[in-house]
Amino acid sequence: MSVCTRGVSNQGCQVQKTRAFFSFNSLSLPQTHEQSYHWALVIGPANPTPDSTGRRFRAKNTLLPNSSTGELEQIWMAEEHECSMMTEDFLLGRIVIDTVHDSEALVDVLRKVNVVQGDCVHWVRQTLNVLKGKEGVLEDCVEDCVLDWNEVRDGVMRFMAKKRE
Repeated sequence: MSVCTRGVSNQGCQVQKTRAFFSFNSLSLPQTHEQSYHWALVIGPANPTPDSTGRRFRAKNTLLPNSSTGELEQIWMAEEHECSMMTEDFLLGRIVIDTVHDSEALVDVLRKVNVVQGDCVHWVRQTLNVLKGKEGVLEDCVEDCVLDWNEVRDGVMRFMAKKRE
């Protein structure tokens, strides 16, 4: 998907492609393992400006009262919300997954991924598996896009290790 934005000079339209990103936020754990980060998927402009927003999809651990006992339980739930592309609480980094070919289809896929009781890493892993079978949602995933969980995780961990150096 592309978005037409007007430049400051107002001399025409610049095409702004939409990208899918992995987003990594800080947790209070030693940052040496995949579960050391809060993982999410973000859909937003390829070249964000200070005013750019995107949509963030994630599995989030929430405390909710049990319907029969009233006691609080930790439940993993899907969450979707608008987010700034420039500032995000505890953001450590974003890595591009691919250019989005069909935003509506991608959002539909992300909304339908089941949240297992475990952690946000499981949700991202499930999402990658679902996206593997969805031709036409991401632009290059037919040939070039890496959606293999082990490759993604290893690449992210190398990226985050370099950031810590």
